[in-house]
Amino acid sequence: MKKQYFSFALALFLIAACKTDHKKGGKPGTSQKDHPELTLIQGLPEGFAGCSCILSKTDADLKVQKYVYLKKYGMVDRSLNYEMISLNGEVVQWPENQSPENFSLEIHYNSSEGQDPESNKKTGKMILHFKDGTKLETAVSGYCGC
Repeated sequence: MKKQYFSFALALFLIAACKTDHKKGGKPGTSQKDHPELTLIQGLPEGFAGCSCILSKTDADLKVQKYVYLKKYGMVDRSLNYEMISLNGEVVQWPENQSPENFSLEIHYNSSEGQDPESNKKTGKMILHFKDGTKLETAVSGYCGC
């Protein structure tokens, strides 16, 4: 009888352990939507040329066109200017100089270097503030200019 009870208790323990959410930073029962994650945009969108900012987390990501932030600006038709990031694998795009619905974005540049008068290498940090109080911060490196 003791052996059966032990096996039954062990089986219950294993079942409970398998149902625990083991996502990075997650608590049991939470989902990625509870904790936004800044993900990468692979490559540039069609028609993305001219005045722009392209920012990556690292110089290595920049070299292989993996971006955390893209901004298109300087178009005569201002409706063609926009900013974009990717959250939880989904691209979020909004018109330039407008705030997205669920968050605000800050970019602070530490340095700007380069000899090209039209484009400068930038480094700094990007901070996303969500309405629920969640804050995401990442280092950025990239280029801005026309």
